[in-house]
Amino acid sequence: MVGKRYYLLVRLWAVTRNVGQKIKELRKARGTTQEELAFALRVSRQIVSRWETGLSVPSGENLSALAKYFGVSIETLIEGEGIPFDSAKAKKNAKIFFWVSAIVFCLGVAGLIASFAVFYFDGKPNEPSSTITFTPLGFSFALAATFVLVGVVLLVYSLLKRHTNEPPKPKRK
Repeated sequence: MVGKRYYLLVRLWAVTRNVGQKIKELRKARGTTQEELAFALRVSRQIVSRWETGLSVPSGENLSALAKYFGVSIETLIEGEGIPFDSAKAKKNAKIFFWVSAIVFCLGVAGLIASFAVFYFDGKPNEPSSTITFTPLGFSFALAATFVLVGVVLLVYSLLKRHTNEPPKPKRK
């Protein structure tokens, strides 16, 4: 389920980028500026810039106006040539994410070991106290435990995500 959502988000981002790239390509081929296109569509230049950078997608009304302005179909704006899903890049990013997660986890374990070593070899008997006090040792222990927890969560996430980088195969009925 997480894999399909991740894949759909990646595809949605790709479609958004594709629409923006297509708008920019058509605008430059026509030799108009963002301001001229914005004036023709009665929107701001910033809106056109957001479309072209993929930060937003034109509404249905604006898609229709863009298609009419450029003399193309709405399908051409949406689909265009398409941006293929880059499987190799996704695998490389997953590998990097995994190793960063492993390093965070190892740092946390090393911190826990160091905290326990300092606590054990301190030589001072600790008297029970009814209050919680802040000590550097307690802080280092909490920080190390946080690193371990974050490392475990990231590792589990990367392992679950590892097999979801490929597009889901269609189900047969």
